[in-house]
Amino acid sequence: MNKVMHDISVLGMMVMTFIAVVSCSLVSFDFNESEERGYVMHLNRDTVYIMEGDTFTLSPLYTPELHGDNVFWASTDSVLKIDGNNIIASKVGDTYVKAYSSYQNLTDSCYVNVMPKWRTPIYDYPYETIVNANVMIDDNFFDPSKMKVAAFINGECRGLGIPKDYFGTTIIQFRICGNPSEYNEQIRFRLYIHDELFCEYFPQTIPFDGATHGTISSLTVLKM
Repeated sequence: MNKVMHDISVLGMMVMTFIAVVSCSLVSFDFNESEERGYVMHLNRDTVYIMEGDTFTLSPLYTPELHGDNVFWASTDSVLKIDGNNIIASKVGDTYVKAYSSYQNLTDSCYVNVMPKWRTPIYDYPYETIVNANVMIDDNFFDPSKMKVAAFINGECRGLGIPKDYFGTTIIQFRICGNPSEYNEQIRFRLYIHDELFCEYFPQTIPFDGATHGTISSLTVLKM
């Protein structure tokens, strides 16, 4: 009888030992799989529009979520200058900036278009068209402290939108310069928001004709 009980006890201990080994193996396997699973990194922007001389930053995003990773930035030409995590638009052109992660050799890139600063060549052109406008972005009024808007003819900046106050009403006025040979060329208006690294044309256009478009009581509407 004692022998039978002893054999049962030994068998029980063997079963418990086997369960413990298997359990430990499973825990170890799950842990290793968690540590070794693949991550994907992508930048918070795939396209950046910025003016020459301005600075911007990009942020890496991870799937699954990952914290504490070190990212290094590089660009292949002199359009951009890298200063730590700050990226400086050093000259006009377009290029790519690439992010390198220190974890699992992850990489991603972002297209960058560096535009010349908007200036009006008023002394190069003898004629002008004036536009008095109400500028709306996503149903909000244009904010000159955060945004710039300019008028273009044939891709060249010909006039900046300047806030003007008339008896408590703020309008955006453009004095757009050009040549008589450009009469009936379409004036296109472009918005730049530095904080959002965004630049886009308004859908509305106006012909260059030497006239004034919009009055205080009936402003030309530019809406995006």
